[in-house]
Amino acid sequence: MVHSNLSAALLQAGDKEAALESARKAVESSPYGFHNSTVRLIDCLYALARYGEAAEVCRRAVQADSSFAFRQEYQVIKRALQGAGQKV
Repeated sequence: MVHSNLSAALLQAGDKEAALESARKAVESSPYGFHNSTVRLIDCLYALARYGEAAEVCRRAVQADSSFAFRQEYQVIKRALQGAGQKV
């Protein structure tokens, strides 16, 4: 959870690469069902214009836990990635 929050703060401060690193650590250390870390990772990849990677993370998240697709953030992420030409 610490890495997830740190990632959000770093991204907001404009340090996208450091935010991405923290988001990856957050995903690695998060318990099953803690989707905020995955959302942070997708946000960072999107901010870095790494849309294909962001879409892949999103697809894997839904495959790993279908409840991810019912999060409000998922719909926002899905629309943003589709707008960037990605299939989610």
